[in-house]
Amino acid sequence: MKQEAKIEYPCEWQFVLIGRTQAAIEVAVQNVMEAQQYQLNPKKHSKKGTYISMQLNCIVY
Repeated sequence: MKQEAKIEYPCEWQFVLIGRTQAAIEVAVQNVMEAQQYQLNPKKHSKKGTYISMQLNCIVY
């Protein structure tokens, strides 16, 4: 029996973003989010330091 997710919108949502630099992720988020409020925090670097992950918290409608 398949159950549907019970999500009530608007709600706060967390995304994990992965990119090569923190600056590149910040610019991309600013371009997409425009005037919406959000919080962006660094999470961790890859083992070789090639990538960084960041957590984006925002309200999804």
